[in-house]
Formats: sequence, structure tokens, C-alpha cells
Amino acid sequence: MIELGWSVRPEPLPVGGCVGLGGVARALVTRLLQLDDGSLARLEGAAGDSFVAVFGPSVPWVDGLWWLGRVDEAPALWLPTNLRPGVPEDLLQAAALRRTGGVGPVVVLPELLAPVPALPLQRAHLERWRG
Repeated sequence: MIELGWSVRPEPLPVGGCVGLGGVARALVTRLLQLDDGSLARLEGAAGDSFVAVFGPSVPWVDGLWWLGRVDEAPALWLPTNLRPGVPEDLLQAAALRRTGGVGPVVVLPELLAPVPALPLQRAHLERWRG
């Protein structure tokens, strides 16, 4: 976790993805498994022990998701669409990539910093993650 001051963005970023933490991640996987194969094939994702991130043109809605977007100054970061970090995004990107050993892109939230090298979503992987 990176301790940053966060403020509300005056203009939200365009949505390009989402991330669910804890129980919201499980709900997101359940929702993804309800999609038809064509819709699922248009999405990419990454997961850790306690989060699931999904990227694409039309990500599913689940209550409690963090909506993610990017800024031109830091294309390797996925940031909350409605919050701005208390440091310049390009400096945050450099620090985040150092922290992840250069693996990116990186989701940065008030309570999460995680590399998310996204891959096409596959039903079998989602089922395995859900357990």
C-alpha cells in the first residue's frame, strides 16, 4: 500500500476497467462467469489472492467495484476514475513500477498497489480462482 493523499477528480477519467477487492472480487468473478463466451472474449483481466481486475470496452457492474482509468502522463497506471493521487501521476508511475520490479501495468488504489499484466479472460481460469 502506498500512503498518498487522494482528492476528488474534478472530471472523472473515462472507464477502461474495474477492480474488485475481497468479496467484491468474488462477486465480480461470479458475474463474469454469467457472460456469454463472446462478451467474455472481449475482456482481459488479472488477479491476485484478494483482487480481480478486468479491462475492456464493456466491463460488468458489481456493487463495490473500483472503476479504473488512465491518464496520458502515466499510461502504465490504472487509477480510480474519481480520485487523483496527491503526487504527480508520472512520479507515481515511476515509484509503482520500481516497487513491482518493472512489472506493469499497475493498479493503484488507496488500499492496493498491484501489477496487473492482463491476459484474455478464460472461463476455466475464473472458475479456478473462484474455487
